[in-house]
Amino acid sequence: MKNSQLVGVILFSASAVCFAITAVVRLADPDPTTGSALITPAAMLMATAAIVNFRAFRRVQKSPFCLRSDHHQSSHYATGSDRVVDAARAAVEEIATVTDVTTDAEGTTITAEVRVNLSSWGEKITLAITSTPEGTLVSVHSLCSFPFQVVDWGKNRKNTDRLLSGIGDQLAQSSDAHKW
Repeated sequence: MKNSQLVGVILFSASAVCFAITAVVRLADPDPTTGSALITPAAMLMATAAIVNFRAFRRVQKSPFCLRSDHHQSSHYATGSDRVVDAARAAVEEIATVTDVTTDAEGTTITAEVRVNLSSWGEKITLAITSTPEGTLVSVHSLCSFPFQVVDWGKNRKNTDRLLSGIGDQLAQSSDAHKW
């Protein structure tokens, strides 16, 4: 998780706790002249700070839904792009929770959706395959499907690791291609 995302999570969590405390205290003691009157300004201050932080972070990310957790990883393979595309497609289809696997017209981008599970509301995985003079570069990007899922519990990293190791395994089965 990026530092700016962590700050956003902390501010949102703190404002939610302040609002919850305010609500409980107000229910227990509806008299505004007692201590509950001091909690309301703190809750309002935290909510304002959270909104300001969210708007600033949104501007940096250039996305209306900026708090998604994601992971990006790349690997280079010393073999042709056609073999890597086939290996990538096979590696994606080996993952049991993956649905809706599509490939673009050029065959250089593979996208897949991961179903909802106990650790997330699903992910969108994109594999970009690029030919280089030395071989083929595979970039994997895993992004949480739910716009406000800030914590992914390592699920996006697991997706990228699993796919890149799966591509390496598929290539190793078909030839002596190596990753460097």
